[in-house]
Amino acid sequence: MIMTGTDNHIAGLGNLIEFTNYTGWSRFEGEPVTDSGNFYDSKPQRGIPGYEGYLNERVVAIPEVLRDGGYHTMMAGKWHLGLKPERAPHVRGFNRSFAMLPGSSNHFNYRPEGEVKNGTPQFLDTSLICLHNEDGKYVDLEDLPKDFYSSNAYGDKIVEYMDEWHQEQIQKDESSEKPFFAYLAFSAPHWPLQAPKEHIQNYRGVYDEGPEVLRQQRLANLVKLGLIEKNTEAHPVLDDRVEGWDEFTEYEKEMSCRSMEAYAGMVECIDKNVGKVVDYLESIDELDNTFIMFMSDNGAEGAAYEAYPLVKGPLLEHIRKYYDNSFDNIGAANSFVWYGPRWAQAATAPSRLYKLYTTEGGVRVPCIARYPNYPAAIKHDFATVMDIGPTILEMAGLKHPAPTYQGREVAAMRGKSMHSWLKV
Repeated sequence: MIMTGTDNHIAGLGNLIEFTNYTGWSRFEGEPVTDSGNFYDSKPQRGIPGYEGYLNERVVAIPEVLRDGGYHTMMAGKWHLGLKPERAPHVRGFNRSFAMLPGSSNHFNYRPEGEVKNGTPQFLDTSLICLHNEDGKYVDLEDLPKDFYSSNAYGDKIVEYMDEWHQEQIQKDESSEKPFFAYLAFSAPHWPLQAPKEHIQNYRGVYDEGPEVLRQQRLANLVKLGLIEKNTEAHPVLDDRVEGWDEFTEYEKEMSCRSMEAYAGMVECIDKNVGKVVDYLESIDELDNTFIMFMSDNGAEGAAYEAYPLVKGPLLEHIRKYYDNSFDNIGAANSFVWYGPRWAQAATAPSRLYKLYTTEGGVRVPCIARYPNYPAAIKHDFATVMDIGPTILEMAGLKHPAPTYQGREVAAMRGKSMHSWLKV
């Protein structure tokens, strides 16, 4: 929806609803068997229009329009819109791209010996490895740096691409200069919860009082910041699949808090890399010539996979075999944890529930936009991610090509431009 300004079903990414047993990869470093980056599949729907599992040809990607309109386009990070080379970002309008192709992976590029060749639970098919593609070519796992961490790698790569663009502009006369469009899509803080130790250690003990205390602190701070009204009544915490905090043993509480500390470390590392990009733009005197939008892709991930009958057996057995989730190791490359529904609802309060639900806790997300030379404001109007593409195109002075593009019929954008609204 972000890439096209239209509905995800029109674009080929309709929800896939049924578990299957495909292994997902023809060989560990080879071409994927399937285009889907999800761990779901649907036999009745698979392959029909709207359920291709990749960004289809019935839509035009926003970077395609921008590239054709004279922009230099670049991206780094999560793609999740197709695994094969013919579905990679460079085919859909990006001049430069370093893309993590599936929906999730180990953030450190950790690969336990024997994990793949011995077979894996299909739930983890796209969570095992870092499958990357740069400018149309798969990146060999051995070529990734030893200190690879997803957020740092993507932040560094987008700055590298920006610097290439900047150096090219220095060599051009004013009439031939190109503006740029950059898309930086972090994989973090998606599970597994992993972060560099220097970030995790900043949160030791911060969450020891548990998720309900954190929830009340967050709600109070939202009121203080003017993001919600003082008399807002938060929706009650909902989840009967896992035990409540008061029913945890002391050890279980400590382990749960450690997972939250790892999550916080991931978020801090994202913040550091966003700052890296902003600092670079400022250093080349382009910050006040650049529109910046930062947002989440969905509500907090609150799934309690340990309670899902379809995955908990093979999943937990797999983690016990290949990962070290001991107390002092949580957050490391060879750990694999999530934080569950109660911490998630501390994050999404006052809204109801979290990711995978079509309640506000699942679909209402934080969004921060920096529009140069306009005063700060908090807006509560309704908008959707389909509105981002039309907004960017209006800012760029470009029109969507529907009903045809490169000789094929394409869908029009369903979103509406927010440009005039942002300026109010």
